[in-house]
Formats: sequence, structure tokens, C-alpha cells
Amino acid sequence: PAFPAGSPVGTAAGTSAGPWSVDEALWDRPRSAASVRADPGVQAAVRAWLATPGARLAIRHGSGQNGPARAVELRQWLVALGVDPSAIVAQPLERAGSGIDLALSAAMR
Repeated sequence: PAFPAGSPVGTAAGTSAGPWSVDEALWDRPRSAASVRADPGVQAAVRAWLATPGARLAIRHGSGQNGPARAVELRQWLVALGVDPSAIVAQPLERAGSGIDLALSAAMR
């Protein structure tokens, strides 16, 4: 997997539930697995998700023109990088803009 426990985004004690912002600059250039994986917000969120068994990784997006599309694309990248698709949930937010952040949400049942 692209996010194994021994990697720089592996499990760590003392992680928070977020939110972690995905750098707006990520969307200004063509994306690759390496660029998505290198984003500090993605790294912190995946690290926290790995350290919290049963948690869901929420992709929170604004209601702007690009927000929903960016959320779908980020979900696809996370799945391609090894995040369990059943652990990812989209959460539209009541805010303008296209910003994306990640947060942990309630454990899966």
C-alpha cells in the first residue's frame, strides 16, 4: 500500500481528529500519486486515520463550483493510494469556496 504503517505517514500516537487542510496549490497543477501523497494535510489525515481503528476519513468540501469535483478526485486518489474506500465519506459544508479539508469522523459500525 502507498500509506503503510512504517512510512512517513504511518501511525503515530497523539494524533488529533483534524481538520487538516489540503493545500490549495495542489489543484493548480496536474496531480500525481506523489503530489497527493506529499500534501501535508493528506499526510496528517491519513496518519491519524491509520492510528484510529474503525474511524472514517471525511473529505469536507465547500459548495463552490470546484468543491464537489475536488472531493471526488481526492477520494479517488486516496483509494488508489491504499485507503479503504468504505472508510471515506464526503461531507459537504455550508461554506462558499472550493477548499477541501480532511477530518476523522465517527467509527464505522
